[in-house]
Amino acid sequence: HHVSTWGGSVIERDGQWHMFASRMVLGCGLNDWATNSEVIRAVSLEGPYGPYSFQEVVVPVFAHDANAIETPQGDIVLFVTARLGPTQNMTHP
Repeated sequence: HHVSTWGGSVIERDGQWHMFASRMVLGCGLNDWATNSEVIRAVSLEGPYGPYSFQEVVVPVFAHDANAIETPQGDIVLFVTARLGPTQNMTHP
């Protein structure tokens, strides 16, 4: 099962590394990112270089180019290139 992904922003929290990345749905390649990209979260227990295990879809199609930062207060803020549809309040992880 082949999956195309783009980028990857990693934040360590309590000994787990959370990666936020873009994943193409329906087996699409990177050429179809404009209509098939979603943002996922994957976790590694071994370190920032992985291996990572998929956990969940964080922002459904269309969202791309995920960049996560941790605020001084410990909140995770996720930036994406685009998102169509209603806004969502996300509290992960």
